[in-house]
Amino acid sequence: MGPNGVRAVLAVAFAFALIPLAAAQGAVTPPKCWKGKAGCVHTSTPSWNVTGFNGTVSVIGTKTNALTCADVATGAREEIVAGRYSVKFALNPARSQARIAANAQKLPATSKPLALRFNVARSTHEQIRKLTPNGDGTCTESTRDCDKSDSATAADTLDVFIRGKRVVQETRGDFIKPAFLECAETPEMGSLLPVEPLDGKFMSETSRPAAFRHRDTLVTQGRDRQIGDGSTTVAISGKVTYARSIRACTTYPLARTRCRTARG
Repeated sequence: MGPNGVRAVLAVAFAFALIPLAAAQGAVTPPKCWKGKAGCVHTSTPSWNVTGFNGTVSVIGTKTNALTCADVATGAREEIVAGRYSVKFALNPARSQARIAANAQKLPATSKPLALRFNVARSTHEQIRKLTPNGDGTCTESTRDCDKSDSATAADTLDVFIRGKRVVQETRGDFIKPAFLECAETPEMGSLLPVEPLDGKFMSETSRPAAFRHRDTLVTQGRDRQIGDGSTTVAISGKVTYARSIRACTTYPLARTRCRTARG
């Protein structure tokens, strides 16, 4: 086979190799020009749906034993010395706003934050230390566990906007702080939960615009922080998934526009 034949075979092979790439990009073909190409204009406008939003905030805390036998001379007392607290939530799509339109640069931007509803699962495990007086100035130490869990629903928002050359996604997470369950906490036993577990918003994540030019987009975040002397650790993680759709239209002057919308 001569050089021209080799080049032809390579060209065909390259063209076939591009087919999966085009399919991966999810191009949506607009309706055909039904009056001919003259005056026919095609447009392609993306939009995004939030298909999933999951998050977890967990707190692990410990405290040095504080009670002594002198503190329980008049009666037994307890203190919380360790605890594990978790709040997990998942998007309820049926009760949430999901659609994000495109701005002039064909990037996702909400005109106002999306109203979201979440299903929330909460669990707590605490270790309780108890001192009981023996009547002779000494005392007996014992421990017990306290466990509690339940489920609830909560509301929050997702704001998507452009800052500089990045796509910013923000969720306040105001529902998380009151969602933590107290198990054994009493006026005599202080809680191990931090006052501000999030230390700001739950999510304020930036992404490259290129991430939203695919059929599906996944945005994740994760951060840990230590509080006080390091005896309390807060771990925060979240995941948002988007599905892109394309509305492709064909228009002639003074004629009805024809469109089709598909995942793209």
